Amino acid sequence: LLFFVVRAMSAEDKLKKEQQPVVVIGVSGGTCSGKTTVCNMIMDELQQHEQDQRVQIITQDSFYRDDLPETADFDHPTSFDSGQIAAVLRAIKNREPVEISEYDVATAKKGVKRTKIQNVDVVIIEGILVLYYPEVRELLDIKVFVDLDSDLRLARRVLRDTALGRDLTGVITRYRNFIKPSFEDFTHPVGPCVRCTETANDFATTFFFFFFF
Repeated sequence: LLFFVVRAMSAEDKLKKEQQPVVVIGVSGGTCSGKTTVCNMIMDELQQHEQDQRVQIITQDSFYRDDLPETADFDHPTSFDSGQIAAVLRAIKNREPVEISEYDVATAKKGVKRTKIQNVDVVIIEGILVLYYPEVRELLDIKVFVDLDSDLRLARRVLRDTALGRDLTGVITRYRNFIKPSFEDFTHPVGPCVRCTETANDFATTFFFFFFF
């Protein structure tokens, strides 16, 4: 239940916010599983119960390595700079201001626009491999895995990418050669830690389970 996330972060709410560490929530799951929706639901729930909560969502896509060729496997752990992710999260937890490049899904590149993060109470980082890297995982106060049937995820991926003008054959080929194997090898194995299972027709009826580990 989202209520438990709120209570987990307000256990020491008698202290001044400036004296409290920033809470970092990691949300992982396969491509098009509903990670962004879950992040937005958590943020809305937090701000509803704690109206002065300052919440920021960031994406793992902002940490793609700059030297990746167009033919790279964008779902493989080596495509992300996990050291930079960890460094940014440490700075955020220490309430130090940071700037993060914004990733453009349409161009599959990091843009020139940057997001500045400072004076926040909660940061939610979402991505397919957020729970994979030990150095990142140890910095997460709450860890969430979003699970959705693979056929539905593929259907969503096809709809999204073709809407962006990508070739259907190319979308399916990339899914078969890169996305699916990486999910099975790197993303899904950490899933049993914590799951959030989405129903196909009614996301509002989903049960959320949040664990500390």
